Amino acid sequence: MTARLFFSLAAMFAIAVIPLPGASGKAQPPALPDQRHSLVVGWQWSDRDDGYPPFRLDARHANIAGRHLPDCVFYEGLFGGDARPLTFVPEGLAPSDAAGLRRIAHAVVPGKHGQTAVIAGALARPVCTVVDKSAPPGSGDLHDYVSYARYYWPDPAKPGGLPYIARDGESNEAQVARGDHGRLWTFFDTVDVLATAWRDNRDAACAQRAGEWLRAWLVTPATRMNPNLEYAQVRPGHDGDRGSNYGIIDTRGFGQIIANIRMLRDSGALSPEDGAALRKWFSAYLDWLVTSQNGIAERAMKSNHGTWYVAQALPIACHVARLDLAREFCEETKARIAVQIAPDGSQPIDIKRVDGLGYSHFNLRAHAQIARAARDLGVDFWNYTAPNGASLRRAVAFLAPYNDAPEKWPYSQKAKLAPGFLNALLREMEEMEETALAGEGASALPHSR
Repeated sequence: MTARLFFSLAAMFAIAVIPLPGASGKAQPPALPDQRHSLVVGWQWSDRDDGYPPFRLDARHANIAGRHLPDCVFYEGLFGGDARPLTFVPEGLAPSDAAGLRRIAHAVVPGKHGQTAVIAGALARPVCTVVDKSAPPGSGDLHDYVSYARYYWPDPAKPGGLPYIARDGESNEAQVARGDHGRLWTFFDTVDVLATAWRDNRDAACAQRAGEWLRAWLVTPATRMNPNLEYAQVRPGHDGDRGSNYGIIDTRGFGQIIANIRMLRDSGALSPEDGAALRKWFSAYLDWLVTSQNGIAERAMKSNHGTWYVAQALPIACHVARLDLAREFCEETKARIAVQIAPDGSQPIDIKRVDGLGYSHFNLRAHAQIARAARDLGVDFWNYTAPNGASLRRAVAFLAPYNDAPEKWPYSQKAKLAPGFLNALLREMEEMEETALAGEGASALPHSR
């Protein structure tokens, strides 16, 4: 040990004091080690008057990254702001490094943005399920999920208003409230908050409560939802008041639920029996998605409906080890990108909607969820370019000029969007690029069956 230390110090001394002649006859120091991820000035050469370049470590003074990080922490802690969407990059700092420092600042400041209150609300919220509705759908079974088409209204020219007629962009909230949609999304949002609190804060109470919600909706016989959507988005007066393929978009949150279940793996909130029951439920639901008339129709949709179908079906297929099916969904997504996105990044199908900007963003959110799940299969959709030149990056770039000023969108947009509506997607795209550059591998998947 002593000998190794002596020779190490001797080598450092030699580097520091032995002149290295260069082309000009002056001493030329060798290259410094890679210090890109350092927060201090670090190792440096400094020319001396006598031509001998000393080699030294400055661990007391912050470099540009070390100065930017506390700035971001100060912004988060004092002003309660979210540093992640900020776009300022100090001179001399790579944009990807600045983004990473902003995320670190956001993660280390506790109790920010009212998140403590959000978590407390999720913990205290009573569990509600599909069996809490006042009346069952046409099947007579309270366990069947039922919802009503948002953009359908009574026809004033018909007795009793039947059959209802479509009004794009006009939401019939009173009709939506009759069904299970609100309860379902309370489930999705609550579990996401609680599971994330476990992942970020190791809050055991949150993990246990998330497990209770998951069991109530998907495991416990008395309260669980039947694994089908036969009565999703009923359009009164149509198809015998059964659901339509359009209703499958109601359950797009199941993709996030799969991610939440993975977050809880090491929490103890879900027993092995719970895990098996959840896989059984999702296996049955996936079978319904790929074999039912409505599921087949939704899978074939070229609009955002088809994208959101894959956004839930792909992570479910990975979760239940249907990996061949998962890969089919990836190939379909490649084809869908070419259909949905033009070479300039516009989305012709959604851009013509009443809320063209909102729906273009909505479709890209589905693609982002697909991209997260596809990484487990070694597929990188953020860096995929279709044969026609279409890509997710170009689609995001097409919307980016309107992120700060949505009102400048040159096409139709009836619903008002808040400035910064695209921030989360921009952040995710940036994070995926950093992950790819770092060479991080995909997480382990179960063996295919």
